[in-house]
Amino acid sequence: MADTAKKMLLVADYGKDDLAFKEVEQRLYRLAQEAREKITIDIVSVEAFNTAQTAAVVAQAAESGRYDIVYHNTAPRKDVKKARHNNDGEGIIYAKYKTNGKETLIVGVNSGNEETVNTSALLPLERIPEGVFEINSATKGSQFRSRDVFPPHVIAALTGKIELKGPASIPVPTDDALVLKANDEAKELLAAAYDHQLVRHGDVTKGYITVVAQKDNAEALVKDVAGHHHPEAEVDMLPLKATKNQWIEAGFAATQLALNSDDPHRRTIVILPGRNETLASVPKLHNAVLDNGAIIVTSDLRALTFARGRIDEGKSSFKLSELDAVAELPAEITPAYTDGYGNVKLALTHNALVDKLGYNEKPIRAGERGVAAVRINNVEVEAYVGNPKANGSFAVHDGEFALSSGSSGWAALPGDTNKSFFAEIFLRGGNASKELKFPQPGEGISIQRKTNQSVSPETQIGGGEEVEAQFPPASLTKGVRP
Repeated sequence: MADTAKKMLLVADYGKDDLAFKEVEQRLYRLAQEAREKITIDIVSVEAFNTAQTAAVVAQAAESGRYDIVYHNTAPRKDVKKARHNNDGEGIIYAKYKTNGKETLIVGVNSGNEETVNTSALLPLERIPEGVFEINSATKGSQFRSRDVFPPHVIAALTGKIELKGPASIPVPTDDALVLKANDEAKELLAAAYDHQLVRHGDVTKGYITVVAQKDNAEALVKDVAGHHHPEAEVDMLPLKATKNQWIEAGFAATQLALNSDDPHRRTIVILPGRNETLASVPKLHNAVLDNGAIIVTSDLRALTFARGRIDEGKSSFKLSELDAVAELPAEITPAYTDGYGNVKLALTHNALVDKLGYNEKPIRAGERGVAAVRINNVEVEAYVGNPKANGSFAVHDGEFALSSGSSGWAALPGDTNKSFFAEIFLRGGNASKELKFPQPGEGISIQRKTNQSVSPETQIGGGEEVEAQFPPASLTKGVRP
């Protein structure tokens, strides 16, 4: 990409090398293209909910003068620990950081307090003479606000079209030891970002390629793809996390990226789940062209299971009958992908799950919330099933489990105008995967409906509407394996 490209640093607590970073980058790149802006993106992954680390990284990155804009998202949503409507959370702020003739724009969630350190609290006042302002943005509507809600404001800041409200309130930190620790940690985190972790910056208008593979093979694969096949394109890496049945994780992540791309004709995902695989070493590569124009190239045909209903057979290098012969998800409920927060994304749509639990036939009534027993690895927890469309994952109290419609999903068949979102096991303020002893793709999870629980009026969210009319209609799951 030309030297005129603006440099962006994305700072978030999604989890190191998590799919979420790729989704947000994908969204930012497309919005930038629409605004006729060229950007390159580096990332820093801070610890989950660690607003102090975020504040230190943001301040040091701005002071370095390396970036034109810093976009940060660490949003514990602990400002209100009760159940929240429609995934509501903290708002976002804007500031201009000025040093040595360099101006760095800062856009990010206004989270944390005086004890945990607010995400903007370490910006020296003399460097932001105009102050910190609230952005005129929605604060709810998605569990994944940093992908679905906030990116247009980030690009608006770059183009000088940001809409602001009044000054933001930034509490002064009181824990000096925490600030010192965060500043030390930020130096290491930024050093890694400056090395462009697992990415070869190119021109996304020439192509945007993500390699899904073993992390220990990352550097070689990025060079292999960039150097021999797409020398001008942006090439990055999504390392696999699972220790077994990695084709399930790889296929789920690749399909999520491919079918949610705003620029699918330039979007390619290369899946090489085997250890030390390269494009040259595998005996056969399968080329799947999806109906939206995105391409998935893989050495393991099974990884195309999730994309089954969206593959253009006439343009692909194999027959769908070949895929059907080898690609089979477990009959029982199983994990597909565990994100950096420990949310366990399941390999079935949320509507399919609630149908299995009987909520479509016997819906949750006003003044109730559903309760399900989730069991795996000799661990059983209670998870609440609320109103997924109106309330989302955060419609539980801090410390409670939810069975919710997560942030991952796509239209199952060509021409569908709505997405089918996949179910996930969510622990608000915690790590569901850790509590369940890290379930892996392919392992069976038992989920059984229990008696509905009555709740107080202040806990009940959604205006007393029945869930029967709120769940996505069954037609949206057609073509998606239950």
